[in-house]
Formats: sequence, structure tokens, C-alpha cells
Amino acid sequence: MAILFLVHDSFGSHPKVYAIPRARRNRALGLWALAGSWSARYATRGTIPREVVHALGAGPTTARDLVDAELWDVTVDGFAFREGDGIWRFSQNGRVAIPDAVRGLVYARDGYRCVVCGTSEDLTLDHIWPWSLGGSDEPGNLQTMCRPHNSAKGARVDG
Repeated sequence: MAILFLVHDSFGSHPKVYAIPRARRNRALGLWALAGSWSARYATRGTIPREVVHALGAGPTTARDLVDAELWDVTVDGFAFREGDGIWRFSQNGRVAIPDAVRGLVYARDGYRCVVCGTSEDLTLDHIWPWSLGGSDEPGNLQTMCRPHNSAKGARVDG
């Protein structure tokens, strides 16, 4: 089963990228991309052991640049891609996985009912501002919809 490491087209102009010192930016972003690919290949869901960072040819300064720019978090064994910024994600078979904690939070907030018709059957999450248009997986950009209403909405911004 293929897992993809997807990077949003806004990544190159994201403020986190510009937070990395210019002289070290290319090396840090190279590590970020290689580590994302490695994580997808080995299905680690964004965790990167220190020895892998070293094997990818990066030293502690390069990894620290990614942590300082808030692209990575430090873990007990190494590093993890910071979630929730909307500039990357892992996808299995082309389907985007919204974290279970976020999914549960949105369903609970919306009373486990479709925000359009109120049914509690065949519920899905809808991106208010679609991912394809730059929307994030943050709870404020998600709403509970039944599958028929979500499918009818498609990749539109209703307002």
C-alpha cells in the first residue's frame, strides 16, 4: 500500500520556510524533503529517528534549523514533522487522513450531526475552505456533513 508525502504548493512561500537562516535554508529543506520521503516509505507517520537524520547526511544544526522554524518537533528518539500547518501531509492511496483526535473533536462540536440536514447517519468531514484551494485540517476549517451533502458540495467554498 503506497503512502505519499504531499507538499502544498504554498510551501515555498510559507513563513516557516523563511524562518530558516538563508545560508542554511537549502540544506534544511533538502533534509525536510528527504525525511518526508523516508517517513512515507517506511510508514512512520512523520517520525524520523536521529540515526536516519544522520544517514541522510544532515548534522544537528540542520535538524535544529527545522525545529527552530517549527517544521519539526523534537521527540525522545529523534524528530517528528509538526502537524497542523497545512503545508504537508501523508496520504494513503491518494486519500487524506485527518487525525482521529481532530475528527472526534469536530464530530463532537457539531453534535455528531450533519450541519446541513441534521442526520446522524453516514457522517464525513468537510473542509469549509477546500484542501485543493489551500484549506487546512484545523478544526475551524472542518465541519460534519453527511456523505450526500459533502459529495454535493464538492471542492466549493459555500458561504
